[in-house]
Amino acid sequence: MLRPFIFLFFLGVFTPVHGQNSDSLLTVIQDPSSKKAEAYYEYALQGTSLSPDSFISCMNSALRYARIENNPGIQLKATYSLASEYLRIQNADSADKWIDLVLKMLPNTDAPEADKAFIYYEVGRSFFDQLGFLIGLEYLDSAMFYAKKAEDTLRIGDIYNGYGIIYDNMGSRKKALEAYLEALKIFNGRDPGGYNNVLNNIATVYKQLGDYESAMKQYNLGLEYAEKTKNTRTIGINKINRGLLFKAMGEYDLALKDLWEALEIMEEMRYTYAISAIYHNLGETFYSAGRIDSAIAYLNKSQELSIDFDFFQNQVKNFLALGKCYILLENYSEVIKTAEAGYEMAIVIDQLEDLPEISKMLSMAYSKVGDHKKALEYHEKFKVFSDSVFDSRSREELNQLRVEHDLDRREREIENLTRESEYQKELVEARELLNLLLVISLIVVLAFVGVLLVLYQRRQKISKEIDNQRIELDELNKRKDSIITTIAHDLRGPINQIKGILNLLKPSMKDEESNNLVDVALRSSDIMTQRINKILDIEAINQGTINAQGEELDPEHILEEASSLLQPLKDKKGIEIQIQSEKGLVLRADRNYLLQVLENLGQNALKFSDGGTRVLLKAFLENGNGIISVHDQGPGIPKEEIPLLFKPHPKISTQATGGERSDGLGLTIVKRYVEAMGGEVWCESEIGVGSTFFVKMPLYKSSDS
Repeated sequence: MLRPFIFLFFLGVFTPVHGQNSDSLLTVIQDPSSKKAEAYYEYALQGTSLSPDSFISCMNSALRYARIENNPGIQLKATYSLASEYLRIQNADSADKWIDLVLKMLPNTDAPEADKAFIYYEVGRSFFDQLGFLIGLEYLDSAMFYAKKAEDTLRIGDIYNGYGIIYDNMGSRKKALEAYLEALKIFNGRDPGGYNNVLNNIATVYKQLGDYESAMKQYNLGLEYAEKTKNTRTIGINKINRGLLFKAMGEYDLALKDLWEALEIMEEMRYTYAISAIYHNLGETFYSAGRIDSAIAYLNKSQELSIDFDFFQNQVKNFLALGKCYILLENYSEVIKTAEAGYEMAIVIDQLEDLPEISKMLSMAYSKVGDHKKALEYHEKFKVFSDSVFDSRSREELNQLRVEHDLDRREREIENLTRESEYQKELVEARELLNLLLVISLIVVLAFVGVLLVLYQRRQKISKEIDNQRIELDELNKRKDSIITTIAHDLRGPINQIKGILNLLKPSMKDEESNNLVDVALRSSDIMTQRINKILDIEAINQGTINAQGEELDPEHILEEASSLLQPLKDKKGIEIQIQSEKGLVLRADRNYLLQVLENLGQNALKFSDGGTRVLLKAFLENGNGIISVHDQGPGIPKEEIPLLFKPHPKISTQATGGERSDGLGLTIVKRYVEAMGGEVWCESEIGVGSTFFVKMPLYKSSDS
């Protein structure tokens, strides 16, 4: 029977706390006056392209600065990261040294409780061998203690998941399911990835128990949840596991469908190990279905990747599976070739579990080709390896019984100690609390009197300084406004002269290139004129000198004129502009200001829309007022950011789809102009649907003339 690759989930990936990008972290590192321990630590974790030497160097720097800056949390995490990295690059001696140092630090360090919980959890989940289960559980108990003190809910969920995996490996399926269900309660609604992973672990337990119906239910729940949360990687892994369950049930077509869909996902993500595993499982499924040629093709694909990326265990499994395929084809020379390669690899990596089957295969193949000496040699090896595996399994069963006995005794001891320690703890805490309250009360009274005196003196001094600074700032602001206004007005004349000269020169240009150059110069002049006008608009707003006229306006004409002004940007991005105007509607507004408002809102709508969408300019009557709306089909604006829109230089997360830039003042000017005309402007938006800006203006009445 060919053995598939099964994906069993174990959470615990630690991410940087602050989420700074690499550039900002480098800035902190290079600043002589900054604290560097956390910056070095996060930079090492985020530096996915760092070589092992560079990673270790960064972590050593984090450790050195953590000692200098007295940061025990980073000391602990950096030490553990070094142990993990040495283990990853298979430097066992250095890994042992650093992990020993971590274990010595944990009980004595003043690191934050959440960091201690993380390290105890990581150490505990590493004890997967039979003799290490109890040790692993003890470390997970310590992790749970600190996680509860830190109120780190998601870490508590991780630890319950860890309990489940250790119990599952011990064969205690009931306890494994109880732990998984506790983790499931915590992750539900808080961590989609963790919730999905636990569902898969529960399904694996049911599969091991032979309850395929319950296993399939859990896999389907996990897949639905992964698709709902759009977690592509988890969707792929769910399909692998469900495909293997279909294979175990003999539903080969359904198994192949899931595995192919998983392969497409993993190839897009470039997840090499998963791709190799899927190829192997496809080969096994075709083998079970009797389609040997397809089985060999996929097993060879898996082997190519396994060799390229040094997946040694995968190579042994592929050699064994290929040998079984060639046995069915009665191609015994290929059986010998692949089985001997698998035998040599299994010996090198000490993969004892596969050696009996490979030896038996070689004995049979050599017998078939008439080499009875070799057949006898491998038959004897088969007996030796079978006895060795039997002894190993016997020892494992004995250890299993010993572990379960120790586990029951440990739980009874914990219950007794817990009851006694809780009572003692309550008495100690009551005395400590009373003493602490008395000391704190005295300190607070003395401190309060001292603070009042200091604050009164500082308030007098600061108040005087603020008054002086306010006078200076008002004077500077007036001088600044005067200079800006003067410069902007002075620039208008020369620019208009340049435009006039260019318009006179254009008819005399005979060649196309010269005409194009004149057009470029005219466009540049127009852009500069627009920017000068904006500067003057801002100054007029700041000085309160907006002079809006109440004219009789047809909104349909205004919308059409605004649309023509938006034509270049609309054509560039391939966006449709539609106009709808209620008949007979007449507004009272300043034509130039209203046109500028609509141009600004229309430009924003186009900037934040993708090609192929549409922007709707609409005018209608509502509650005795004229309403003009500008609607786009862009990404939308978060509700909490909408109140910031009409303030200068708002920090908005939504980005323009074409990389267009903004000065951050357009909507501020829009608001001032609309209010100067006696109107009102606001925005409504929904994420993923689009945004609509509304401008409410009074209607024109005959008495207005």
